[in-house]
Amino acid sequence: IVEKRAEYSATLYDLLTAAADARIEAACVGDGRRGAPTPSVRPRVLVAEDYPINQAVIEGMLDVLGYEHLVVANGRDAVARATTESFDVILMDVNLPEVDGPGATALIRRIEAATRRTPIIALTAHAGEGNRQACLAAGMDDFLSKPMTIEALGETLARWVPAMRDSASTVVPRHGSRFE
Repeated sequence: IVEKRAEYSATLYDLLTAAADARIEAACVGDGRRGAPTPSVRPRVLVAEDYPINQAVIEGMLDVLGYEHLVVANGRDAVARATTESFDVILMDVNLPEVDGPGATALIRRIEAATRRTPIIALTAHAGEGNRQACLAAGMDDFLSKPMTIEALGETLARWVPAMRDSASTVVPRHGSRFE
């Protein structure tokens, strides 16, 4: 347990440092004038994850990958945000409090039915084929097992967010980041 906490801390530190570096670089580049970034629209990701360490690691990965993100800690809030705000993709933990990931996905699909279909990617530590099939049957579009690398997250998001397809192959994390 102590080793895992040290690993989480090192990974979190690396990701947060990389995210801070990326934000500083973005603020200093742009149209060539220091402090005048070129306006751009970053794809929005809703992250439904209840474990605080996983939230922080995923946020760090998304910062490095260039995504805007909003984190919620339960399925009820995921449904509320997903159906009242616009997101390019949703990362949905399977085991959420209040409403689990598949249940939240089913509710989102029912509400979105006539208007849109936001891609939903399952996040779970249970990577068995039965679990994958249950997620897809609930209306999820893709599946990532935890722990995951920033490369796996980037590639998966690029499949579902067309604006990020070209940049997905250029991500170079500081240390093969993983989380559970």
